[in-house]
Amino acid sequence: MKIRDSFQELKKIKGLTMGALLTSLYALSATFLHFYPSDSIKISISFIFIAVAAYLYGPIMATIVGMGGDFIAWIVHPHGPLLIGITVAYGLSGFIFGLFYYKNKFTIQRCILACAVETILIEMLMKTLV
Repeated sequence: MKIRDSFQELKKIKGLTMGALLTSLYALSATFLHFYPSDSIKISISFIFIAVAAYLYGPIMATIVGMGGDFIAWIVHPHGPLLIGITVAYGLSGFIFGLFYYKNKFTIQRCILACAVETILIEMLMKTLV
């Protein structure tokens, strides 16, 4: 049901416009608003824009924002080859956030659970395999 409703958001001009805006904000924050406390750790606030897209427009739009934003960030400032697995991981992060946030009441417990599921499935399992 949520996925079908999320597809309907893609047919609205407001949804497409906000999706494009959130994608560009994600790409800008991923490119310029981050820092590296060590060689292997990157801290960024870019996931916030994926979560906002998930809350407002559902898992499909959040997937598009995650994948599109990662690709645009790589075009703007490439740090090596484009890793499709990482791009897909950002899209799946948006999909997971969309399943938890879209058309649900925003609570701290839901936020913690969504972040925990995303961290375990995407950050710890998928990104380490890529």
